[in-house]
Amino acid sequence: MLSFIYFRALRKSMSFAYKYTRTTTEALIFVVFTINNGTSEQFGDPGYALNAALEYRNKCMNPGNVEIIQINPSFGNVNPELGNYFFKYDDPDLFNKFTNAIFSTRLYDKSSIPKISADDGPYIPCKSYISFSYDDSNFMRNEDFMTQINFIKNAIGNLNYPERLRAEGGYTAEFNWNSGLSLAQMQSSFDFAEQTLMSYSLLQEFASLVTSLTTLDSTNDPIGALIFISDTSDRALLNADRLLAQLSNVRITFVLLGPDADQNKLTRFSSNFITWRDLTSPQPDNWDIVSTVAYGCSNPISTVTPPVVTTSLPMLSTSATMPQTTTQTSSMPITGSTSVQYIPCQSWISFSYDDSNVLQNANFKTQMSFISSVISSLNFPYRIRIQGAYTDVATWNSGQNIPQMQNELLNSEQTGNPYSLLLEFANLVNYLPTNQWPVGALVFISDTSDQALKNAYRFIPQLKSVRLTFILLGTNADATKLTNFTSNFIYWSDLSKPQPDNWDTVSASAFGCTNPSSFSTLLPLSSTTQRISTDPTSMAPTGTTMTPFIPCQSWISFGVDDSNVLPNNNFMTQLSFVSSAIGNLTHPERIAAVGIYAQPVPWNSGLTIQEIQYSINYFNQEAPYSLKMQFAALLSNLQNTVTGNTPVATLIFISDTSDAAISGADVFMSQLNGIKITFVLLGPNVDSSKLTNFSNNFIYWSDLSKPQPDNWDIASVAAYGCTNPLSTMLPSTSMAPTATPTIVSTSIAPTGTTTAPYLPCQSWISFSYDDSNVLQEENFETQMLFISSVIETLNYPDRLRMSGAFTAVASWNSHQTISQMQNELSNSEQTLNGYSLLLEFANLLTDVESIGSTNWPIGALIFISDTSDQAIRRANQYISQLSNVRITFVLLGTNVDSTKLTNFTSNFIYWSDLSKPKPDNWDTVSASALGCSNPSSVSMPPPLSTLLPLSSSLTPTTVPTSTSTSMAPTGTTRMAYLPCQSWISFSYDDSSSLQSNDFKTQTNFIASAIGAINYPDRFRVNGAFTGVASWNSHQTISQIQAEINSADPTSNSYSLLLQFAGLLTDIEATGSTNWPTGAIIFISDTSDRALANANIYFSQLPANVRLTFVLLGTNVDQTKLTQFSSNFISWKDLSQPQPDNWDTSSFNAYGCQ
Repeated sequence: MLSFIYFRALRKSMSFAYKYTRTTTEALIFVVFTINNGTSEQFGDPGYALNAALEYRNKCMNPGNVEIIQINPSFGNVNPELGNYFFKYDDPDLFNKFTNAIFSTRLYDKSSIPKISADDGPYIPCKSYISFSYDDSNFMRNEDFMTQINFIKNAIGNLNYPERLRAEGGYTAEFNWNSGLSLAQMQSSFDFAEQTLMSYSLLQEFASLVTSLTTLDSTNDPIGALIFISDTSDRALLNADRLLAQLSNVRITFVLLGPDADQNKLTRFSSNFITWRDLTSPQPDNWDIVSTVAYGCSNPISTVTPPVVTTSLPMLSTSATMPQTTTQTSSMPITGSTSVQYIPCQSWISFSYDDSNVLQNANFKTQMSFISSVISSLNFPYRIRIQGAYTDVATWNSGQNIPQMQNELLNSEQTGNPYSLLLEFANLVNYLPTNQWPVGALVFISDTSDQALKNAYRFIPQLKSVRLTFILLGTNADATKLTNFTSNFIYWSDLSKPQPDNWDTVSASAFGCTNPSSFSTLLPLSSTTQRISTDPTSMAPTGTTMTPFIPCQSWISFGVDDSNVLPNNNFMTQLSFVSSAIGNLTHPERIAAVGIYAQPVPWNSGLTIQEIQYSINYFNQEAPYSLKMQFAALLSNLQNTVTGNTPVATLIFISDTSDAAISGADVFMSQLNGIKITFVLLGPNVDSSKLTNFSNNFIYWSDLSKPQPDNWDIASVAAYGCTNPLSTMLPSTSMAPTATPTIVSTSIAPTGTTTAPYLPCQSWISFSYDDSNVLQEENFETQMLFISSVIETLNYPDRLRMSGAFTAVASWNSHQTISQMQNELSNSEQTLNGYSLLLEFANLLTDVESIGSTNWPIGALIFISDTSDQAIRRANQYISQLSNVRITFVLLGTNVDSTKLTNFTSNFIYWSDLSKPKPDNWDTVSASALGCSNPSSVSMPPPLSTLLPLSSSLTPTTVPTSTSTSMAPTGTTRMAYLPCQSWISFSYDDSSSLQSNDFKTQTNFIASAIGAINYPDRFRVNGAFTGVASWNSHQTISQIQAEINSADPTSNSYSLLLQFAGLLTDIEATGSTNWPTGAIIFISDTSDRALANANIYFSQLPANVRLTFVLLGTNVDQTKLTQFSSNFISWKDLSQPQPDNWDTSSFNAYGCQ
């Protein structure tokens, strides 16, 4: 038979020919039209035609029966491995030659077909894993970003063995190691690379690299990682050192992009640098010299070639009788007397295909063709199951043969329903085999949204004995959302290809085989993340420490010039220098940075070196220079510090020596005796002779375009108060450099007893505000004003922290007053960056570690406006290290989904309307959020909603026992529950079964019904696919009514299973309760499909749940529902405003006795 294939159409139309030749002995001739040996760049086809033909030929049952005829290559470029037949398209005798070739082909023996590898010969430049961590931040110009991308693209073209190549950025990714892509495909992927709007984050780059490392099996091969970096600011490098320990076996080389990248800021991560100062050049400056070492090579041009791995499964006939196979050493023999072996092993095999509406129909068909081709390589069809969430092809022991299953597969149709992993699992556990064979279940998935995965976790206990493998369809499926179920993933990123990317290497394992030839899985980052200890050089010493003082043991103060005298660029140069100088010191407890108008870092600040450097960025130019005020700030710091006999040195940066600038400074000189003062003279206009009354020590910085003062290297050691530089002398306990001052101040968290109580309780308090670009500006300001008003009601400001993901106001022990913090809050500005919960957690953890061991509780409020996958990406890697912190999310606006955050905490404060000055339920939950278990009575206004009403009998009632922090209020009041004390649920019908006007009649009725009852925290109003309110939602009745009136029906079929699943989930969330629950379920469809598997959850509903079905319309059969309940309310005529017998039945339906 003949098959004419053209360009990319070959791969897309091969499913029939491939399947046919896998199971037949007939000859097949591929006629391949190509240009230049299969490469047609003008059509974007890098050799697909010939390469695909070769690939399919080698996979056929008898490759020796496949002949390939090439038309159009030049005779100098023909591929002799594909056969001996090739013709030029413009040959005038082409037709006759072609016809003769077809009739005269002699199909050669299989053994004559050479084994072709994508790469032959030695590894270039050596055998190593190579990573390109490109800079996809917003820091570079777009043309420089593209220069970087084009360079990586070209560099890859000079390498081989693509399985050992990786290219990912901090926020985007092109391909991982073992991606299954060819070099040409890797290069093509860069054509779609784009910059993001995010700031550079070395933490993100490292986190991405660590995640990729977890996908590698244990290897002795070196790993070379090139990290492209354009921003070395403190913010860009913040917290990156936390992941450094997990990169200990990686050779990191930084490629410094542009002239502003400072390698000195990176030396703690690596000593390997490649510079690329001029980004108009096509490659880095010294690339040719250092590239080999950057690739991890010690012996370049290795002669070691990779092992040949054969991963294809054995082929066999698909006759309905017992199949005959050739002997396969990897298969397990069947038990019993037969000699026929199971292929690939003795196991039950399940294919849960994706029949949702998420896939494009062509991709759905590709999926089904793939399953069809796979089962043709298996035998014993009774142990094969093929089902979707809504349709099915074959169950286990179906009695079908493989051709019948294939026919069903190829004739299957997509549904119009959304993806539901719950339904996939529900079908899988039905009739799950109970014998001792392993079960391998392949679950095809295209949608990993929260809705798609909703309640699927309930089946985890029933699937413990099943080896689950997810096949991720397309590029939008997120494996990290599935790690609760399994760590086994197969990727199918390009659905134009006939099979998943890494199918050949992991298929045997996915089938449940215990001895597969190859195995590959992706583990979540959180499973490998280890606690990284803070560098001891950045901790305040307790007792003795082994960390040397550099350059010597002294107290050092940087007197920053924050006047308005300097031009702003010179002012920023000063700040950069101070930050850099601090980075070369140790023991941050003896470093201070104070200005004339701001004093962010006193001695014993509790900050790390990095945090001190970061604080330098918050100096602003304020008013005229005043040496008197500079000395006053220094003296204030001295009076609050016990310095002992250790030298004290201060560097005073000064830009103005006019009489006005130095007036009155001499009044403090007598109190500064013994302090070594060194003036750093900024610019050419400063007169040192005007300063000799105060000191004779000067460092000149006449040209502020230079990065440091003129004689800094010579004079710096003396300026630091050193006589014996680089001392390793340790502090003695008698010096007590970290002792608290003897004066009493309410701005310092006191130890022991105190006459002033902590308000609202003794705890560390953190406000992690949202400084992203998600909020509108006025809402950002409302948030900051609210925090400012809250801290005004607190005391002991040293136990207060205020920080965002990208900016900061105060760390714990900042020694700022409440007023100073409020001033900082009011001057804070939003950033242009997207929300990152990872960075919020990382900053919080850094500050938690800085306070050391504490018995005080820690209450952390995290303000959040974005719960998208990108916003909370990788945040879980820090949550285990915050286990001693009580985290409460403040949900900003109506677009935040608390269900996306339940992995981190169950504590939520709602602020749905940001035009209001504070969150909705602030008064009732604030004390708990601030870390209090027994708040002081004077701390805050009493909560507004902490009284529990009496029952309808007007006698005190018992509150339901619950672990929820958002319970119905406790206490007593004269208001009775209407109609009785119970939990009430309305499960409305949001399926496609109802007409739109009938759906609105239903929701209008529910809105009216809840208007007649009270205490909305005991209301639940949800459908199978959409939701309005769960119990304890903290919405008002008006808000719930507005939500239900704005609800819309979906295009999905009715599912009682999903109704019960949602109800059970919310019941469990309320905790143990002795209240009755009245659950009203609206239903318009009682077909078998609508009720399928509903009994799974019905059996788990507590005994105190009273189910009542509201039968919508005339086509509902209540006899189909009697297995669940005997309580029915009819609503035959949906033009009526309420059900037929509502007035007489509603009391019981609400759970009232």
